[in-house]
Amino acid sequence: MRQDNYLVYVTGLLLCLLSSACTTLVPTRQMDGKVAELRKEQGNDSLQKLPTAELVRLGQDHLAAGRTGVARLHFAVALEREPSSTEALFGLGECLRRETETQGAVQIFTLVVKNDPDHVGAMLALARIYRSQGNYDLSLEWAGKALFKAPDAPEILTEMAVTSSHMGRDPMAEPMFRQVAELKPEQASSHNNLGFNYLLQGKHDKAIESFSRALAIEPRNRMLQNNLATAYFLNGEETRAKEIFIKTLGEAAAWNNLGYLYMTQGKWEKSEQALKKAVDLNPQLYMRARENLARLADLREKAGR
Repeated sequence: MRQDNYLVYVTGLLLCLLSSACTTLVPTRQMDGKVAELRKEQGNDSLQKLPTAELVRLGQDHLAAGRTGVARLHFAVALEREPSSTEALFGLGECLRRETETQGAVQIFTLVVKNDPDHVGAMLALARIYRSQGNYDLSLEWAGKALFKAPDAPEILTEMAVTSSHMGRDPMAEPMFRQVAELKPEQASSHNNLGFNYLLQGKHDKAIESFSRALAIEPRNRMLQNNLATAYFLNGEETRAKEIFIKTLGEAAAWNNLGYLYMTQGKWEKSEQALKKAVDLNPQLYMRARENLARLADLREKAGR
């Protein structure tokens, strides 16, 4: 499974109609009701007394804390007072994006870029939305525009690399992931992303090196530990892989993971033995291991045809 932060473990509201000629926001009747409810909860009088800049700042704080509904209200009040506020408009777009109202988010971010052609954040947001929709070409186009405005920005390079990888262009993504790791050497995820890219290319020894660097930064991160174990396994170091799996997951889950990995390599007998051992050691893993055993049986049947 590939994710935005590229961390892998084996095994964005005010819905608005935007005028193409101006920045006026016209909320739907349904959302008018939701905003009215939020006004009542938050205290409309207190919000109206706040300056626009403070409304935007508070909206950003709420957004950062994941409170998109309250953040949306602050941005909406700010825009009622100052419709041309790019920061409030962008914040509203982020609320839409995080609540997966992508059509409205695209309209808002597009308008932000129209009003401010140098707004890298809106360009990057558009790239992320289009990638999530599987429109990789358009995603790369917007990420490229953002990178032109902000060369060497790690978050933009990561976005382009992840999209390229989704397109099956892992060798093309590698130098971008490597550049991010060089720009952010203190960030575990940058080394992890590079390591996973190496895994996809079959460069297992390099993957081990990158995952080890990530773990040196976050030694208790189980996801990183299991990524490292997977890299060791794929590099032919099964004993080392098993040791890490046991340390992080316990012996039964370790055998389940090993069984799955053997299955991906077409090693049917070893896979079956490992999965059955997982069941014997911990019957609570029976459902997961049984699913893997059923998958294994299906694969063996198909392979025998």
